[in-house]
Amino acid sequence: MPAIPNLDANLILARDHLAKGKCIVLPTETVYGLAARIDQSAGIEAIFTIKKRPSFDPLIVHVAAIEQVHDLAHDWSLIADSLARKFWPGPLTLVVKKNAAVNPLITAGLDTVGIRMPRHPLALTLIKAAGAPLAAPSANRFGKTSPTTLAHVQEEFREEISSGEILAFDGGPCEVGVESTVCLVQDSHVSVLRPGGITIHQLREHFLNSVGMKHITVGLALGHQASPGHTEHHYETEKPLIVSWTESLRPTASYTVEGKIIPGHRIQEIVLPLNPALAARELYSALRAADRDATSDALFIYRGPHTHGLWMAIDDRLMRAARLRLGAPSEVGD
Repeated sequence: MPAIPNLDANLILARDHLAKGKCIVLPTETVYGLAARIDQSAGIEAIFTIKKRPSFDPLIVHVAAIEQVHDLAHDWSLIADSLARKFWPGPLTLVVKKNAAVNPLITAGLDTVGIRMPRHPLALTLIKAAGAPLAAPSANRFGKTSPTTLAHVQEEFREEISSGEILAFDGGPCEVGVESTVCLVQDSHVSVLRPGGITIHQLREHFLNSVGMKHITVGLALGHQASPGHTEHHYETEKPLIVSWTESLRPTASYTVEGKIIPGHRIQEIVLPLNPALAARELYSALRAADRDATSDALFIYRGPHTHGLWMAIDDRLMRAARLRLGAPSEVGD
């Protein structure tokens, strides 16, 4: 591996830890990730073991330069390249046909691989120091609320971090706060498999403003198996979460959640900011904080009527996290 000038002691530790087939926690602009080198099978297996993640859920590969995709993708099309050059580094994952050399555990045995370049400077520095792309899902137990601060990760993996099994790096609170948008690129169509930090409107605007690409269509294919987090129940809190698109919490009412009757006065209402960027940034932290409150038996979020832009990503997470849904998003916006 070529030497990296001015590689400090912490980066050397990270590089050596990853080279031994172990995991690190790295910050990104979306959420914190549990990462391993893609060429270390032991590290990839450790991700699944530590997270208790089922093998059918694929991992996203994180790169530090567009040139690295050519070792991962069997066919890196002009459409994929155009999206990468527009939105990378940033919260956009591109799912493309994979190179045969990519570990099938990363891709859940599928013939596609999800790739993105994170925007967080420390994440990019760690990937460069590793000397190889890093596979990294969110740094939490499978199906639970994603972490957006190092403190959240420490709550999940206290023993693994204290024992040195995992090396964790602090990059501050995540800027975006929800996972990346995942897009499957096929021929002249882009399918959004998971909404995230890049909106459908931004994707469509990009093609409308790109020479020779006005014919590219962008649609939805939510829940597709090629995307991480595609299961019906995901991002769950410890206490049952009620999400309503029809009304706010009524303290004098009772709500039946999974066969249990919970009086309204024992339910804590979480009020999200009206600005969707702020709501996304605060969502997981708000859920985690409310989960720790000993005075309530359940959580409640009234989402309201707005479903366009980044609200679509927020609604996707809430739909999967909720154990009781009152109504549903009124329409699919862009």
